[in-house]
Amino acid sequence: MPTNISVSKKKCFEGCKLQFKYQYVDHIKPVEDVTPDVTQKGLVMHQTFEHLLQFENYEGDVAKLPYRQASTEDIMKIFQKAVEENHLTAEAAKKYKLKKGIKRWLSFKHDYMDKRGHIFYAEKKYEEYLFGETKTTAILDLVEDNGDGTYNIYDYKTPQKVNLKLYEEQLMTYAYMMAVVKGIIPLNSEDYDKVAEHFKLYVFFPLLDADHEDYGPSLKQVKFTGAKVKNTIEHLKEVCSQIDAFDFTKPAEALMPPKVEFTCNWCSFCGAKPNPAIGFEGCPITSFAGFLQKTEFKKEEYKKEEKK
Repeated sequence: MPTNISVSKKKCFEGCKLQFKYQYVDHIKPVEDVTPDVTQKGLVMHQTFEHLLQFENYEGDVAKLPYRQASTEDIMKIFQKAVEENHLTAEAAKKYKLKKGIKRWLSFKHDYMDKRGHIFYAEKKYEEYLFGETKTTAILDLVEDNGDGTYNIYDYKTPQKVNLKLYEEQLMTYAYMMAVVKGIIPLNSEDYDKVAEHFKLYVFFPLLDADHEDYGPSLKQVKFTGAKVKNTIEHLKEVCSQIDAFDFTKPAEALMPPKVEFTCNWCSFCGAKPNPAIGFEGCPITSFAGFLQKTEFKKEEYKKEEKK
């Protein structure tokens, strides 16, 4: 069974228990990279933004105030490396207008972040045992330390249209976790209002379907209350209990969703063929619908993490 939970794992369990079983219980992986370009472009953007921030605002591993600005050549090297490492084609990069997304982020960095005079941390990871033996994990795209005990959390999302409601749960979980880690509230605290008082939440959309190149239209604030944080954390705790009690030995037909969803196109197991040698049943519903996954799958060795 999984020893940690995240918002993405929670959503996976709620959306497709078969995918959850393969990915987090059985630890089955495709032999070849089958990541769809809609996911790859997000990975490229995240890596590019993270490395640009490190290039401009870090000396080694130490975050500092801005001390240099990347040249066009530096920016393109960082971007091309991200494209290559995430196996995104040049055609897909052009289709999703990734270079325009970088221009918007650079405006966000130079015209917003740098002028605020605060320390920013990229890809900040927090882990805490919020619910018994299950560790909650969160990786924050960007954190701003305001220097007065308050923080701003920024998350990068790469759709072409804005829908803030999709990301409220994730960002509020991040805020609650960070509040515990930073000592703003104690572990198991129900002082959810204090979380809302100490954090502001934002989503940055670099790839919006629009003509702007400045950051303004891409930066959106997520409004939230202590009551919303409470509902989010209590629901996450409930799903953790459901996962712990769930019978993942059921056959694939009992675990798959009742119909093919559009998100199935983003799943590594979409149209996968069975491999009885590793106890892999494939994905019957998408195979029946005509999807075909050409790659084979393997089972990875997994060592359970001990609680420290």
